[in-house]
Amino acid sequence: MSVARPLLHAPGVATPALVRAQTDIAAEQAERLGLSSTAQQFLGRVVAGSGIEHRAAVVPLADVLHMSTAERMHAFHLHAPPLAERAARQALVNAGISAQDITDLIIVTCTGFRSPGIGLALAASMGMRDSVRHMQVGFMGCFGGVTGLRAAAGLACADPEARVLLVCVELCSLHFRPDADPQNLVAITLFADGAAAAVISCAQLPGAAMAAIGAGRSRVIPGTEDHMTWTVTDSGFAMTLAREVPDAVEQAMREFAGADAAVILHPGGAGIIDACVRAGVVRAGEPSAEVPRAILREHGNMSSGTVLFVLERMWQSERAANGGAPYALPQPALVTAFGPGLTVDSVMLLQTNVPSAAERHAPTTLINASA
Repeated sequence: MSVARPLLHAPGVATPALVRAQTDIAAEQAERLGLSSTAQQFLGRVVAGSGIEHRAAVVPLADVLHMSTAERMHAFHLHAPPLAERAARQALVNAGISAQDITDLIIVTCTGFRSPGIGLALAASMGMRDSVRHMQVGFMGCFGGVTGLRAAAGLACADPEARVLLVCVELCSLHFRPDADPQNLVAITLFADGAAAAVISCAQLPGAAMAAIGAGRSRVIPGTEDHMTWTVTDSGFAMTLAREVPDAVEQAMREFAGADAAVILHPGGAGIIDACVRAGVVRAGEPSAEVPRAILREHGNMSSGTVLFVLERMWQSERAANGGAPYALPQPALVTAFGPGLTVDSVMLLQTNVPSAAERHAPTTLINASA
């Protein structure tokens, strides 16, 4: 049986085993980069204001700094598939299906490229059929996860029996570069490694859907094309972040979000969350702002998949609060992320009352309210 809108099932997430305190990473960065006292003071201020306590990486910092871009791509090819598989397998469990059920596989990444890509490696290691249709969304930056959700929804609408597996995997630590430029110091203090995955389908699956996916909206902020860049160099990919980014995001979000939906926010950084609080689209002290802050604090910015970490945390928290009952989106919400352009991109999540297959066949239980 199919439904009118594509359904999003709860994400699975994974991070590498190498987890370090933000202050320890910064101390090693300062030592290995030979930072001057002025640069160390700047780095200290960035760390203090980052809102991050821990970050994970696939390889130690010392092994990365002097790699060539080719060596970094080789490391991505080695480390990305197993991390992606961990997230993907949990997403399949949440949807109640197996790898053999997947018809379409979408990989989102901006941190590593090779052909054949990690999608083929992932399909093989998970035992997917050789008829799986492949797609890769590349180099979109932090809003790549939103782009992936939109692509998955489109594939599901095109084939009502499709079961689409979306996998975002980013190894940002592979692009830590030996450069004392302030913008590089900001980047290597903010980003981290992680993978997130979710199943999207118009077909009702054994696992309960957490939301239906609607169209959403997108905007490129005029005059900001140089505010955030991600370019290939001979020593990895280089990120630039202008200090004007939070102000640009704040102004854009005042006009972008509207009053018709809540906002589920990609935690691009402490300044981004603060900007969205000032814009009034999320509220300090409430889950709309505090769940993104918690993900940022515990993991850092994992680029495209980070907003799926936010969705997964919301799902887990609500299930725990409701005794394991299926998650129900309380109101329509824009899953919103930011990236080069400057681009603000979103998909709309809508409430769904579609039960899981298990619920449709479960016996009715009467509860004595006076007990």
